[in-house]
Amino acid sequence: MKHIGLAILIYVAALLESSAALANDASQSCPALLTLVALLAASGHGEVSAVIWAAVSGLVSDCLHTGPLGIEMLTTTLMVAVLVVGNSQSARRATLTNGLRWCCAIFAACALAEFLRTIAAREEPDLYVVGQLVVLRAGVTMLLLGCLLALICIVRMFRDSPVRTRASIR
Repeated sequence: MKHIGLAILIYVAALLESSAALANDASQSCPALLTLVALLAASGHGEVSAVIWAAVSGLVSDCLHTGPLGIEMLTTTLMVAVLVVGNSQSARRATLTNGLRWCCAIFAACALAEFLRTIAAREEPDLYVVGQLVVLRAGVTMLLLGCLLALICIVRMFRDSPVRTRASIR
């Protein structure tokens, strides 16, 4: 059931990312939703399954972006593989540490993808422009990740709190 849900999430993320790219003039300013789906796969699945879903998510993201196929797939798969290895080597870490690792992984994946895309286009990389694109795309994605994590915390807080009924008050 997890795999069906993840396939649906990839489909929805692809729809949202492609419509956000059409709405904006520059497709770089839309969040990397498929990268977030890959992070979700890394947090909720086994090691091999997470890497496979990251590869699928990266391939779908490659199909949405201009440039040669394989750049987003490579960076997303590497990002998830590093996160999965990091999770297996250390048992349980604090939530803040995991959030910081996720943010660093998003930033590194966006930076590597943008740099590889620039090199593949056979352009001379203007580090200022590439840096702006990376910070913009990674920043919007991390902001969305922060909002999602805050929403998850709020839902867990209300779900785990005891419900007071009239019978329990008496």
